[in-house]
Amino acid sequence: MKKVNWKGILGLIGFIAMTMASTTYAQYNIVIKTTKPLKSEKCIIAYYFGDKQLVFDTFEVKKNTCIIKGDSTLATGVYIAYYPDDTVFIEFLVPQNDQKFSLTFDPDDPILSMQVKGSLDNQLFYEYNKKAAQLYKDSVAKADSIIITFGKSLAKKHPQTFFAKLIKLIYLPNIPDTIEDPEEIWKYAYYHYFDGIDLSDEAYLRTPVLHNKVMTYLDRIVPIIPDSQCNAAIRIIKASEKNPTTFKYWSATLLNKYARSRIMGMENVYVCIVDSFYANGKTPWVDSVTLSKILFDAQMIKYTMIGKVAPEIVLKDTAGRYISLHGVKSLYTVVLFWDPDCGHCRREIPKLKKIYEKYSRDTLEIYAVYVNVEKDKWLKYIRENKLEWINVEDVEMKHPFRYYYYIKGTPKILLLDKDKKIIAKNINAEQLEKILEARIEGKKEEKVETTPEDSHH
Repeated sequence: MKKVNWKGILGLIGFIAMTMASTTYAQYNIVIKTTKPLKSEKCIIAYYFGDKQLVFDTFEVKKNTCIIKGDSTLATGVYIAYYPDDTVFIEFLVPQNDQKFSLTFDPDDPILSMQVKGSLDNQLFYEYNKKAAQLYKDSVAKADSIIITFGKSLAKKHPQTFFAKLIKLIYLPNIPDTIEDPEEIWKYAYYHYFDGIDLSDEAYLRTPVLHNKVMTYLDRIVPIIPDSQCNAAIRIIKASEKNPTTFKYWSATLLNKYARSRIMGMENVYVCIVDSFYANGKTPWVDSVTLSKILFDAQMIKYTMIGKVAPEIVLKDTAGRYISLHGVKSLYTVVLFWDPDCGHCRREIPKLKKIYEKYSRDTLEIYAVYVNVEKDKWLKYIRENKLEWINVEDVEMKHPFRYYYYIKGTPKILLLDKDKKIIAKNINAEQLEKILEARIEGKKEEKVETTPEDSHH
């Protein structure tokens, strides 16, 4: 008997299926039969929610039959029937008004053998998937195009079904033939990506499609720059705001997305989401301790966001003279927070020294801040390694730079322009060199991933 990994991306069968918002109508009674015995004595019923599969309940299997029955109404969505001892599963749709039906299948080939009774949505769903399975099985040329056309034709014939709405969810809107310019095609996709999709409809969350569709929009359609990402994220969250469940999901999911992002500047989007929703009492499900941490992190990020003027620092150099960061006269200034006892600092500093020696002081200066308290050790390391850039210290721990620059680990590197606005942050020497080469020497600038601050001490 063919074994299937039900936790995977469900190949063909997971391509489509879903259903619409839950309301209180008739009770549900879903009968699932196999044409031959299975080892499993239990059938696990699960459902999709965002990017997860969650267990609904477990039912007995008697005489090859699993009966899912209850007095209430099932939440609309895509469900999974999984037979754990056989690693066999099927997907099925639970529509809003059609929760009494039967499914019969051969465990060796669930898709092509599926027989549906009493459910138009599931008939359409399996008609679509059978077509797709057969085309791929026969290695038909242009199978994808044929499947799309077939799916849309089914949806057009049955426009009132949830299957039709899900076809719209899966596929992008048709771009008019009159639009040929690549820039105009992108604009059309950008502004029409969610046409006809209600992000406050909880049923869409109970599908394997919507979460990935939103992430694809943010990662591939929206420009990867802070302002564009912020505007897009806010639009998505606001579009879900009418429903507490969808609002909670998208406000938390997108906050976490940007909190974990390694792409430089995306912390600005984190702050944008916090200020728009978390800082004004719109997220009552967040406990006070967690909310305090979220608000604190956002406030700390604000001081050194990309595009903002770096907080001023005035500290003593090796000769005891006070040196102002904002007083540095150079096209670019690197701010380096470091400690000679930090192993990663000792690996990065020789690389920084090579970069420093490559450019004139009119072009590049380094303002290196010692973050610890052992002055003799600091001075010795500077002498032995001939570090000729600006070296300053705060061994008396009086300056608040540790707070404003949110120093959680070393080295921490920022790059400032001539006006001391932050161009880049949390980067390493290699990334710094590429950014400078792009800006000074005209080389192509690449997308930069930041270095986690907590990983180096």
